Amino acid sequence: MSTSALKQVGEKDYYSNVEELVKPQNEDSSSSVSTPIDLTNNLCNAPNKLKYNPVFVFPERTTKKTEEVFNCLQKWEGFVLSITGNTFLARLYDISNKGFEEEAEIPLEEISDDDKELLEEGAVFYWSLGYLKKKNGQKIRQSIIKFRRLPTWHTSEIQSAQKNASRIRGQLEFE
Repeated sequence: MSTSALKQVGEKDYYSNVEELVKPQNEDSSSSVSTPIDLTNNLCNAPNKLKYNPVFVFPERTTKKTEEVFNCLQKWEGFVLSITGNTFLARLYDISNKGFEEEAEIPLEEISDDDKELLEEGAVFYWSLGYLKKKNGQKIRQSIIKFRRLPTWHTSEIQSAQKNASRIRGQLEFE
């Protein structure tokens, strides 16, 4: 004896057990036993044997995040003071907690190959420490250093801008 439950999707009823989907071809009111059709044949070939149109309900898939996510714990803005051997000395400004200025000696191997050409005295960079959460849920502690790619101001450009500002101030005749 098979057990099945009558379920409803929209306005249609269906049985969760395939054997209960069919009724005998010769319906006898005295017989309460169903004769299932041969399931080896295609159900489409025997539409008159089906009591109900079969309804297939597939469970909803749970969508997993397909992207890697970086959870930043600490972030600094840095300024390269000097480069020596395999390290560089930098002044760091705490962006995350608006903390104090700090100085750090950072190994050159921390810098990505794309950013190595940007390393020079006076270069500005951003240093982030945190966890990288992979697609499979694995967490990896990671340090990321990215140099700013905006053009830097040279001393001659700053002096020229100051002279130009002084000239304009003189023309406006401020008291």
